[in-house]
Amino acid sequence: MVMASQSLTTALQETLDVFERDGVPLTTSEVTDSLDVGRRSTYERLERLADRGHLETKKVGASARVWWRSPDAGYSSADAAPGTGDASWDDAIPNGTGHVDSDADSRQANEVFAELIDAIEEYAIFSLDADGHVRSWNPGAEQIKGYEADEILGRHFSTFYTESDVEAGVPEQNLTAAAERGSVEDEGWRVRADGTRFWANVTITAMHDAEGTLQGFAKVTCDMTARREYEETLEEQAHRLKRQRDEFENELDTVFERISDGFYALNEELCFLYLNDHAAEIMGLDESAIGRPFFDEVAVTDSFEAALQEALDTQEPVIMEDYYEPVDRWFSNAIYPSESGPSVYFRDVTDRKEREQELAQYATLFEEAKDVNVIVEPDGTFRYLTPSVENVFGYEQAELVGEVGFEYIHPEDRDEAAAEFAKMLETPGYEPEIEFRFERGDGSWIVLEALARDLRDDPDIEGIVIYTRDVTERKERERELERAIDLLHKTERTADVGGWEIDTETMGVFWTDGMFDILDLPDEEPSLDEALDMYHEDDREQVENAIESALDDATPFDVEAQVRTHSGEMRWLRIQGVPETVDGEVVTLRGAAQDVTERKERERELQRQREELATLNNLNTIVSEITETVIGKSTREEIETAVCEALAATDSYEFAWLAGIDSKGNTFEPRATAETDGYAEEITVSLDPNDSTSRGPAGTAIREGETQVVRDVFADPDFEPWRDIAAEYGFSSLAAIPIVHRGTVYGVLGVYAARQNAFDTAERTVISRLGEVVGHAIASIERKRALMSEEVVELTFQVRNVFEALDLPVTFSGTITFDELVPVADDSFLIYGTATADAREGLATINDERSTWETITFYDEDGETRFELKLSEHPVLSTLASLGGSLEESIIEDGDYRLTVHLAPSADVNRFIDIVQEQYPEMEMVTRHQRVRTDDEGESDAVCEALTDSQRTALEAAYHSGFFEWPRDSAGEDVADSLGIAPPTFSQHLRKAQKKVVGAVLSADRA
Repeated sequence: MVMASQSLTTALQETLDVFERDGVPLTTSEVTDSLDVGRRSTYERLERLADRGHLETKKVGASARVWWRSPDAGYSSADAAPGTGDASWDDAIPNGTGHVDSDADSRQANEVFAELIDAIEEYAIFSLDADGHVRSWNPGAEQIKGYEADEILGRHFSTFYTESDVEAGVPEQNLTAAAERGSVEDEGWRVRADGTRFWANVTITAMHDAEGTLQGFAKVTCDMTARREYEETLEEQAHRLKRQRDEFENELDTVFERISDGFYALNEELCFLYLNDHAAEIMGLDESAIGRPFFDEVAVTDSFEAALQEALDTQEPVIMEDYYEPVDRWFSNAIYPSESGPSVYFRDVTDRKEREQELAQYATLFEEAKDVNVIVEPDGTFRYLTPSVENVFGYEQAELVGEVGFEYIHPEDRDEAAAEFAKMLETPGYEPEIEFRFERGDGSWIVLEALARDLRDDPDIEGIVIYTRDVTERKERERELERAIDLLHKTERTADVGGWEIDTETMGVFWTDGMFDILDLPDEEPSLDEALDMYHEDDREQVENAIESALDDATPFDVEAQVRTHSGEMRWLRIQGVPETVDGEVVTLRGAAQDVTERKERERELQRQREELATLNNLNTIVSEITETVIGKSTREEIETAVCEALAATDSYEFAWLAGIDSKGNTFEPRATAETDGYAEEITVSLDPNDSTSRGPAGTAIREGETQVVRDVFADPDFEPWRDIAAEYGFSSLAAIPIVHRGTVYGVLGVYAARQNAFDTAERTVISRLGEVVGHAIASIERKRALMSEEVVELTFQVRNVFEALDLPVTFSGTITFDELVPVADDSFLIYGTATADAREGLATINDERSTWETITFYDEDGETRFELKLSEHPVLSTLASLGGSLEESIIEDGDYRLTVHLAPSADVNRFIDIVQEQYPEMEMVTRHQRVRTDDEGESDAVCEALTDSQRTALEAAYHSGFFEWPRDSAGEDVADSLGIAPPTFSQHLRKAQKKVVGAVLSADRA
């Protein structure tokens, strides 16, 4: 309530004048004798004057006599009443004031509970104000923390935390969490007064007043490492508790003597009729308030006004307690209505309310605690359980008293618990600590951590004390932590990730298992210098600078570097570091390292592929350009030179050369070079199998007819004879491409690159096309030259008894003529001819026996017949075609075979003869002479010169297969199938060939 201005009443002034007259300390009785009032009223006045500072008071002597004096009067210990000694004035002030609760039983229960709190030394139980400063201190706190009350009261409770926890803000976090959630539980290291540490379980509970305003906190701390010491002092604490209870009762008696009620009476109009001094002082009124309206003089709360109205309406007494915010005090108001007006008795119960609230919070704290302490008989029967049993075990206390505790222990844990219990009973001083599962009232199981002590000889206990704590959540957290650690380890192994930390104070290094796995190291962290030495010398400085910058400037980093594992293998790591700071200073540098070796290899492979793709694109362009170039060349020399120069002019290759086979067929002879600087003339490559130089890429390419590559000339053993010269000419890889067309080898093309590992599969495939392109171009030049030649070399060969010479099971006397030879794709040929009726069966037999004969088609069913024969991989015909020769006559008659061919004089006639005799040793050359072409031959060749190879092949096959006959002997699909091409492609080639032939004929007629 809001009070009026304060001044001394007449009664108080009269009382104060007693001291001004005498000027010496007086007892209450002496002051009473000087006034015409009772002793209680005198004491009430003295107390008010002391509260206002007009008097000083002290309690002295064994009889607790109270002395009063004016503060202006001099006083020394010598002036004290006899027996007071040197006691200070402060010593005379009681430890609290308040009124006795009308509910005596409740008050007694609270007192006993308070005494219990003060006596408990297993727990440090004390209160904090809203900012965390110690407000009360129980013996348990002094025992566990090591501080006396006068040492710690008023200090911040962060005093009990370790330096690292204080820096991390743990105390403030705990208070915040308790304020938000009502309570918070924490476990961790705490610091005693002497600097030693102990492991504590702490519960902090927020305390609020009736309005919900935060008043402070209650804190309970259990020393998990010193529980035994606490129990050993249990008996001493019991005696101390009794002494404290007696002292507290004496103190309460003194307090009760000082309590007095405020009283005022109102009339029917609710105006003041009377108010005593205490009421006037509390409400800030004086005697002038008499007769004035109550509500004009006093500001009341809504709840008080409602209670007053209720009393007036019901004419029944109303007792209510109310909090008056303006004076920040609690009051108990007893309103007694009457016909003449209400009377109100009120008293200040603030101290009691705060004490009750604090005790209620302590009670709630104990009831909701996770600890249950029990006393059991030697047979395990429960005799007593703390109130928290309902919260933890899920049973009422009465439900378990008289029950055997072992029956509630899980069957799998029961035998061990019983064995430990029995051992304790048989072994003096043995105090077992075990964990077991306990069945709750709802049938679920919790995990208890228990410590048992045999206190049967203690007269206050006479039983077995078991201290239990519900550690279910902690065990679950431990299991979760184990699972998390296991998952972390598995994740680190799966992702090739490891964690690391550097302590800036010690510069020590900590690694997770993932780091050890990545670096293949034993389970012992290296020093920082040892860890840095593992990095590749090219990357070490980068890592050192990143760490130094992070420690100095708190700069995070993300770098990639090579590191050497314990086994010597080089791995790529991505290292990330994040500094942890406190007050701007780096205290820890934490980070992760991931093995990115595979990614780096993929990146290098991707880069290599990109380079190869660029090379291939460039190479495809070069091949296309070379193809267009050689088509326009008129001589073999021009073709060979153009190819070498085009390759050497690119950025992909250093130089190129093209060599043919000498006349003896044993070595290569350079025919064209580009940028070789004499290399081609300096080397020697043999085709002799007994010569080591024949095992190189060029010799192998000729023998096998396939492109050969050397991707590293300094590692390939077959290139050893030319290794020194390779270093001299600055190349690291090369390709040898055979120049071949229809089985005829014209030479080999050598291409050289400075880069290692050039000519992979794709590049090799593309560059191998040059062999086919150049071979085809050279063959075309040779054939064109043969066609344009005015003279020909005619060669005639003969084999007697050809079937016997070739060991063929054929006998007949008919005639077989092979009239026309048409080259087709894949080194195959179509031969058109005729066979007499008696030779038909023999021809079919030869087709079955000879591997080079694929298919034969007869156009007539009976008698003499025309036929189409398809041959493949026939060296003689392939060489003839590549030299631009023509088949003039090929006939089997009466068992003898005769072959006549025409070649240009400039062609390699001897090579053709060698091939014939190599393939058919039984065949002898009958004639060889040179003659002039006839006019008909020249005209025919001139017409065919205008046709491409594909057009000429399509035209010849169509003509000889009877496609132009009527009715047709062969359909277009049949001819296309013989040529191995699609029918539309055949039709296209044939139409273009017909157009050119008709055009040539018409042009000749006009000429």
